[in-house]
Amino acid sequence: MSGHQNGLAVLNAQFEPLESPFPYYVKRSGGFFIKRTDTDMAIMLNNQFQSFYNKYPLN
Repeated sequence: MSGHQNGLAVLNAQFEPLESPFPYYVKRSGGFFIKRTDTDMAIMLNNQFQSFYNKYPLN
């Protein structure tokens, strides 16, 4: 990925963003001066996925 996208989004098979409560989006900017790297956004989204699945287990 380059640094030109505004964030990371998880899409369904029809390329539509997933809906809450499923974590589906992380913004690149984290405030006035904070710009997240691609790696930072991927780590944040992964942490959100882990929290979601711990809260809503599949079984």
